[in-house]
Amino acid sequence: MADTEPLRSSRLPAGPIEIDGRTLQPTDPRALGIPPHFAVWVGRHLRVIASLDPGPHGELLHASISRRDRDPSWTEIRGLRAAIFPVDVDVAMVLPVEDDYINVHEHCFHLWEMPVRWGIR
Repeated sequence: MADTEPLRSSRLPAGPIEIDGRTLQPTDPRALGIPPHFAVWVGRHLRVIASLDPGPHGELLHASISRRDRDPSWTEIRGLRAAIFPVDVDVAMVLPVEDDYINVHEHCFHLWEMPVRWGIR
């Protein structure tokens, strides 16, 4: 993938996504000032940004959900999980140590694909 092209992957939805009964449309990240190595979906009040992040456990899916007016609800966060992540992977919302914490957007939450199943049942 050229560094100037928006992220496209068979691991991400190619078209619109549904979250809490609302449709978010795929949007070119460059139109929003977001680097092209992200995939973006935008609705009236919600924005979703996703990336495939390389790491020691391989390439893992990372997605964020944000609103301008308030924190996303638990229903919206669960909707993001259902819309973006495969049903057979565990997903986590991580609160990093203070030195690693970055707050670019006041009302944004991040979900990460876990490299292994927790097996908590």
